[in-house]
Amino acid sequence: MSPENFNFASLLDFEAAMAVGKAEVFCRRRKAPINTAILFYSLLYEDSSLISFVFSRLLLNKGDIKELFRQGLENPSQIEDENLNGFFIDSLKNADKRGYELVSCGNLLTSLSKNDPLFRSILVEAELKTEDVENLTWWWESNKRKIAERKKFWEYKNL
Repeated sequence: MSPENFNFASLLDFEAAMAVGKAEVFCRRRKAPINTAILFYSLLYEDSSLISFVFSRLLLNKGDIKELFRQGLENPSQIEDENLNGFFIDSLKNADKRGYELVSCGNLLTSLSKNDPLFRSILVEAELKTEDVENLTWWWESNKRKIAERKKFWEYKNL
C-alpha cells in the first residue's frame, strides 16, 4: 500500500477516531491543514473520562486550556505542521510499546505531550514532564482493561 493511500483511522480505536475525525471536520470548515494543536483541541473537546482524569491528576484546568486553544484557533495557520508526522509515528510506537492493537486517546495524548509545542509549554510551566502524562494514561487504560477483563466471569482465569 502506498503512503498516499494509507488511512491512519484504521489504526485508531473508536474514541481516538472520533477525536481525529472532529479535527478533520474543523480543518475542512476553516480550509486549514490539520496540525497538532487542532488535534489536541479536539481531544479536549471530547467528553472523555481519560482526559478529565489526566488533567485533574496533573492539576491542570481543562477549561482554561480549552479557552487558550480556542483563542489560538480563531485563525488557524495555513502552514503545514512539521510535527504531524512525528506525532503519528510516536503514537503508533507508544501503542506498540504498550501492546495495544489500536491507538487509543491515551496514546494520542502522550504523543501530543511530546510533539505539540503549546501543550509542551503548558507542561513546562506546571513543572510536569511527558512521562507524567504517559504514566497517568497507562494507569487509566490498564485499570480500564482489568475491569473489562474481570467482567468476563465465564473465562477460566476468572472462575
